[in-house]
Amino acid sequence: MSGTDRARVDLFIYFRARSSDDPVVQVKLDAHRQRLASHGIALRLWRRVDEAHAGHTTWMEGCETTNENAQAVSALLAESAQACGLEALAVGPRHLEVFRPVC
Repeated sequence: MSGTDRARVDLFIYFRARSSDDPVVQVKLDAHRQRLASHGIALRLWRRVDEAHAGHTTWMEGCETTNENAQAVSALLAESAQACGLEALAVGPRHLEVFRPVC
């Protein structure tokens, strides 16, 4: 196992939902976060602030992992989102981005 395998990475998943569904999305995200916490994943949540006028809200989830675990954690995030009903509320696909800290 190399040092790059154990290097920290941050996973970010963002998706859009109808603004009228914001209260339901928040409940589902809370269930999603609790479900992931039972697997030792500390999920952080964000909401984009500048687009409510468009009738949609962009939501973002984020968590830390290692490069070697990124694929497994990504799969767990997707499975949990499906089980909690987030997939059904998304307008379009959920997008995954992986970042490595630089400082």
